[in-house]
Formats: sequence, C-alpha cells, structure tokens
Amino acid sequence: MSFLIFSIILLGIELLYFRIADKLNIIDKPNERSSHTNITLRGGGIIFPIAVLSYFFINGFHDIWFVLGLILIATISFCDDLKPLSLKLRLGVHFLAILLLFYQIQLVQEPFWLICVALILCGGIINAYNFMDGINGITGGYSLVIASALGYVNFRLIPFVDSHFISFVVISFLIFNFFNFRTKAKCFAGDVGSVSSAFIILFMLGLLMLKTRDFSWICFLLVYGIDSVLTIIHRILLGENITKPHRKHLYQLLANELKIPHVCVSGVYMFVQLIVIVGYIAVRPTGYMYSWLYLFVVGSILAIFYVLIKRKWFHLHLPNFQNIMKIINKQLLDAVSTKAKHSPRLRMNYNFHPSPVDTIQRMLNAFEPGTYLRPHRHPDREEVFLVLRGKAMLFIFEDSGKVRERIILSPIDDSYGVEIPPMVWHTLWVIEPNTVIYEFKRGPYQPLTKEHFASWSPEPENSEYVQQYLQMLEKYC
Repeated sequence: MSFLIFSIILLGIELLYFRIADKLNIIDKPNERSSHTNITLRGGGIIFPIAVLSYFFINGFHDIWFVLGLILIATISFCDDLKPLSLKLRLGVHFLAILLLFYQIQLVQEPFWLICVALILCGGIINAYNFMDGINGITGGYSLVIASALGYVNFRLIPFVDSHFISFVVISFLIFNFFNFRTKAKCFAGDVGSVSSAFIILFMLGLLMLKTRDFSWICFLLVYGIDSVLTIIHRILLGENITKPHRKHLYQLLANELKIPHVCVSGVYMFVQLIVIVGYIAVRPTGYMYSWLYLFVVGSILAIFYVLIKRKWFHLHLPNFQNIMKIINKQLLDAVSTKAKHSPRLRMNYNFHPSPVDTIQRMLNAFEPGTYLRPHRHPDREEVFLVLRGKAMLFIFEDSGKVRERIILSPIDDSYGVEIPPMVWHTLWVIEPNTVIYEFKRGPYQPLTKEHFASWSPEPENSEYVQQYLQMLEKYC
C-alpha cells in the first residue's frame, strides 16, 4: 500500500473518530490540571496504535508480542479516557504490556536485575510521557521529532527495524499534529495517544539499544526526561502526591503563568530535543565514552535551565499568587492545620501575599498545642491577629520578661483578635488543636534578628528550657 493511500485512509479514520467522539461526548473538560479553557474532543491519538495495527496486518503479522502489548496498553488507556480507572489497574496493565514488549525485543534474555530496572524505567517513562501531554502540540510534535530522528538513524546509520514501520508511525503523528498543533486544537491525544506513542517509541529505542548495546540512546528522550524527573523531585520536596494530576511541569509554567502560546512552547521543546539529538548523533562516532559524557553535560545544562526558570517564575503558579479571589473556607483551614500537625514546630503558615516585598503581608497561621513561638517584638510595624477558629492566649511582657497582660483569643469567647503595637514583647500559647489565626502586617517582609527576640526567653533549640517555659505560661492560663 502506498503511503499516500495509507495517509488518506488514516485521515478518514481520524475524522470518523471525531464524529463518534462528538456523538458519544468523549471530551476533555478543563479542570485544575488543564492548560486549556475550552471543551475539546479527547482521544485523537487513537490513530497511533491504529497505524501500528495497519502495518501489522499489511506486512505479515510481524512483532506479535509487541502488538499485543500495544493493544493492551491502548485499550486500558482509552477506557481511562472514557471513565477514570484505578491507578493499580492501569499500572498492572502497563507492566504486563511492557513485559510483552521485552519478550518481543528479547530483553528477557538479559540478567534479571536489568529486566527489573528496565521495567521500572519504562513504566516511569510511559507515565511521564502521559503527564507531559498537557498543551497543544507537545505530544504529537515531540513524538514526531523522535520518530523522524529514529527513522534517520535506521536509514542512514544503524538499521534496527523495518523502515515502513517508522513511516507508518510518522504519518500518524503528522495527521494528529494537523488537528492538534494549532492555537485552538481540534482534538487532544488523550491517554490512548500519549501512552501509546510512548510505548511505540520505547519499542524502537529498545531495539536500537539492544542492537548497539548502548543505553545512551536515551538521549532521544532527554528533554522530556529532565522536565519529568526534576518536576517529580520538586513535588516530593513540596510534600505532594506525585501520582496526582498537577500543573508544575516547566512547560505548564511557561504556557499557563507566563502566557506563552502553546504552540510556541511545544515548538521550543521540539527544537531543543532536535538539537540534542543532532549533537548526540554527531558525537557518537567519537566513542562510547564521549556519548555518555555528552548525555551528562547536556542533561546538566538542561537541568540548570529548568532550575533557573523555576526559581524565577514558579511563584506565579502558586494559588495565593494568582490574580484570583482567595476563599478562606474549612477545607483550607483543615489543610493548613494538617500540615501544622506534621511539622516539627507544630505550626504552619499559608501566605496570601504575592511576594516578600508586598506592601501588605497577610497569611494564615495554623498552630497546635505545644508549639513554641519565642517572645519577640516588631520594631516599626503593627501586627494584627484575627482568630478564625480554636483558642490561644496572647501574652504581653514588660522589658524584664514579666507578664504584663493576658488576652484570650477565641471566637467562641467573643474575643476575635488583637492589634499589637510596635516594640511590644509578645507570644502566643496555644490552648486548642486546629487553632488558625489570620495575620497581617505592613510589608515588606523583614526577618527578625537577634535583638528582636527576648533575651530572657529560651531559644527554640534548647528543648528542655522551652518545655519549662511553656509549662510556666500554662500556669497563667
């Protein structure tokens, strides 16, 4: 079958799917993770596995185990597009499909430890590829660059797969990009598209790696890899569940917060990955060691750029920095209180102000009994406490450390808050769990220095004296 005829047929299949998806309401509605604002057809990437199945039937049923794995992973992904499935079910099918792929490329003949590492790595790549599918053009465009580059390697350098297979895959990416790589996408790939494309690319890369006995070909996925791995690390540091949807990838920051058009961001990812691949192909003939050195150096450069951009612009992503109305409800108070309970200091703040230099510093402070807020004073600004829930006692001190005044802060006791003048020594003793106070004072933020803390009070590091001091305050209560 000529490629032109196949292209026309595949285009017809895509258009037919659009009609079916529209009739069955297979759509992607904007949510908290989305970078789009319009309802869009989902699952347009279904033509990726269809293209492989077409090649399979036309060319004598080659690579049966890989095709079975692709059918499995595409089916579970499409079902997930229709109705969200459990993570355990999806991962179970993913790993089964990957094992079928390993059997096809004869990776099962390698040492057991290598199979286990490859299984985890491939599972991670597939799911990272899925999470990276978040803006117009990025999945189809990035996959097109990789598949085309593999086609060049297969044709010019190291034959590792039937060239018609790559051609069928490239055609499917081109057709999908026609509808997706635009300002207003006609369709999204869906899980069936992003997961299937990752599976297909892993199949080709696996064949190439095993033929050359060189893992450095992973450089073909370097841009996605850096974004995915560093974003996972970032989310772990933030204490987030990395299996949950999010909007913290670098490409999402560029598209959502910096408002760079989707196709421009996708184009940058494609271009950078293409440059990385061209450089890798140029370096490879110099030797195995230089290929790995290139991978390390370029990966480090990309990682540095990632960190620098995130450090400069990530604050724009935070809900409290966005130009939206901030709602203070029970869910927010519970979330901050939960973090306070798990904090070694038994307290946690949630900032509403956009930056430390903001003219008004405003935040929630969640406290738990047993927290120690060292007596201190602010030299040049008032501080306002409004108790939203719970109960605490505010202590006011003389310069000598003698208690001058005690004020119960509790909505139940009709004592809602206090404004503390500058140069007044004070602290809080928390009485009830889940106490949350809304605090605001004049900015910009100024860290308290040694002279702002009462010399007659114990330092937080001295736990024994802190406990004695808290017991002393408790007697006043």
